[in-house]
Amino acid sequence: MIRRKRPKYPFGTSGVYTSVILCLLSFVLAVLLLSEKPWFLPYYFIFSISIAVVVFVVKNYILSVRESRQYQNTMAEAQEEKEGGTRWGLLILAFLGLLLLIAVPLALANFLEPVIWVILLVSFSTGVSAAEFILYLYLRGSPKT
Repeated sequence: MIRRKRPKYPFGTSGVYTSVILCLLSFVLAVLLLSEKPWFLPYYFIFSISIAVVVFVVKNYILSVRESRQYQNTMAEAQEEKEGGTRWGLLILAFLGLLLLIAVPLALANFLEPVIWVILLVSFSTGVSAAEFILYLYLRGSPKT
């Protein structure tokens, strides 16, 4: 059985600390906002976990692809890829996805209860922050080869 090597965590730990703090603050905000309507808390947790899983899988996939390309490409090809549009394409795609995930709850504000779209926004923040921390823990435990 061929096992793929996990990529190293490419970002600094200060971003991880910031993500943990943001995740905790988002959680506290959600609990405070939903304290009068506690039956909405399971929706918050479900949406937060869903966002965290999706963001974790996408980031892990992008890091794996990036590392496998570094091993397969020669130095000249790697330099061309850095200068090319691949990186900008991924960045634009990520930005549009982020914009869509933030804009959808705001666009639905006229149709949904305010509690629902607040849950969507706060759980998005919690999910993305938690995914960064989980990715750090997952990649930190990767074997050093």
